[in-house]
Amino acid sequence: MTLYVAERYVPSSSADVGGLVRLDRSAAARSTVPIRHLRTWLLAADETSFSLFDAPSADLVRAAGLAVGLRYSRISEASEAASEDHDE
Repeated sequence: MTLYVAERYVPSSSADVGGLVRLDRSAAARSTVPIRHLRTWLLAADETSFSLFDAPSADLVRAAGLAVGLRYSRISEASEAASEDHDE
């Protein structure tokens, strides 16, 4: 599978990272194809969140989000590399 970052607008009045994680996990769990939610970041000052998924395609991440009422504004393929001094 491939990594995808899904971006969405989060009004400051509903900026709860725990709630965002629950929605992302719900989207992945209800999908008919294997999608894994890996993590979510909230940039409250920018009213934006980014969620990382492992999925077969961006279209499937979008469809999974829509199934639970999430409207991601953008979904992009992502690459990840750990810092050399990062302990695993």
